[in-house]
Amino acid sequence: MKPKDDLFLLIKSLTKTEKGYFNKFAQMHGGKKDGNYLKLFNILDGMESFDDDVLKKTIKGTSLAKHLSVSKNYLFKFILRALSSFHRDNLPELQIYHQLAEERVLRARRLTVNQEHQLRKAESIAQQYGDVQFLPLIQWIRYDRNLRKNFDDYSDEEYAAWREDFLSVGKHQLEEMQIGIYLMDLLRSRSKYTEYVKQLEEIIQQPLMQTVPHHLSVKSQLSYWGIWDRYYQLKGDTTSYIRTTTESYQLLIQQPKEYREKNAHLIINKLGALCAAWLKQENQAEIEKTIDTLSKVDVSNHLGLERLQKRYLIELQLANIKLFGKPGELKAFELREKENIEEAYATEIPLNQGAIRFMLGVGLMTEGEPEAAIDYFNWLLQDKTYSSFAYYPYCWYWTVLAHFEMGNHALITSFVSSINNILKKRLKSLPVETAFVKNLKKLATVKSKDEAQTIFETMRTDIHDGLKTANPVDQKGYTEILEWLGKKLA
Repeated sequence: MKPKDDLFLLIKSLTKTEKGYFNKFAQMHGGKKDGNYLKLFNILDGMESFDDDVLKKTIKGTSLAKHLSVSKNYLFKFILRALSSFHRDNLPELQIYHQLAEERVLRARRLTVNQEHQLRKAESIAQQYGDVQFLPLIQWIRYDRNLRKNFDDYSDEEYAAWREDFLSVGKHQLEEMQIGIYLMDLLRSRSKYTEYVKQLEEIIQQPLMQTVPHHLSVKSQLSYWGIWDRYYQLKGDTTSYIRTTTESYQLLIQQPKEYREKNAHLIINKLGALCAAWLKQENQAEIEKTIDTLSKVDVSNHLGLERLQKRYLIELQLANIKLFGKPGELKAFELREKENIEEAYATEIPLNQGAIRFMLGVGLMTEGEPEAAIDYFNWLLQDKTYSSFAYYPYCWYWTVLAHFEMGNHALITSFVSSINNILKKRLKSLPVETAFVKNLKKLATVKSKDEAQTIFETMRTDIHDGLKTANPVDQKGYTEILEWLGKKLA
């Protein structure tokens, strides 16, 4: 079994109301309280966290133990059936699917009564929620049905209007597919920078990208704005990036409540990206306004989104404090939010766990709190997952600087040795790295403040020179060190 069992996560995502409906749904379909799949449901529902060994121990010697795999698969599908039934009147797609399924049942029985009513209802829902990708399907159903009846029932005008409407919908569907393919091409080429840039330049010149496709579905419009977001991000045009991101955010919040709730993750991501852009422009009023809006996004119906929202809020508030905060404000934030930070990252992916801790560590160093900062750097250095790679060798650099500030000079030599071993594993060693590490090593033998200032000045000069040839990732890492050196030398 996987460490995080999909069935367990599905059960834990159910609300109290959904669990109540599931039990009623099971009874309606002949489920017995002592049946294997209901036993399994109750066992997993009672667990705080998934533990395969505990599960097997609990069911040892029962018929469930013999049919665990089958029971898991059946229960997973049965829960989905129950949820589909429970939410059929709340989610637009389910409403449309059920309307089309009912139309198909009537058509299969040659019962023409209400067939068109079902199609019109499905069509109305699709138009109301902007899910126009369903419209060609509805038109194809009508087309298929018309082939089976006498076309003389239509006047020339009626048939011509229907034909034009059908072809128009088909054209929109083709445009939906084109925009979708454009975005998929970009996503596939992200790791190949040259190809990515070339494709972006070609795509934005396409006629379809020259006018906002208001006639297409919300999904296609979001893809359209997503392509422009990537283009302006690549060009470093923050003002245009803010405009396109705002457009896609406005598109989302203008949708009906059901659509917004279903796509709360997109709203959160858009606000996070928008706030990051305002941070780049150092627009404090818009930063605080966006953070406030993000904090008010309702995620009560989505297990997991609350954690995502908290992570964004923590990172954005940290960046805001670092940019505009008063002395000691970051340390106060760290103490005040420590519990929320741990909660938000308790089950977060390692890369995101690393991001928050690295930000806190660097911020606390800037505030002159090396002892607090070292806790976060140590966490990263002890991490055995891929998250640590994103912050090497900078985490080591900061660790040396933190220990130097605390007076632990004797540890510096061994730390520098570790740094050199890490740099050897890089495909290419940069001059800025070599020079910086040599200066770090000199800190181990510093005997006076003036001597330290001289080394810091040399560091600053070497980094300034090295940044001219450094890649964007290294530029960001060294720029943070430059800011710290600037304060030490002020």
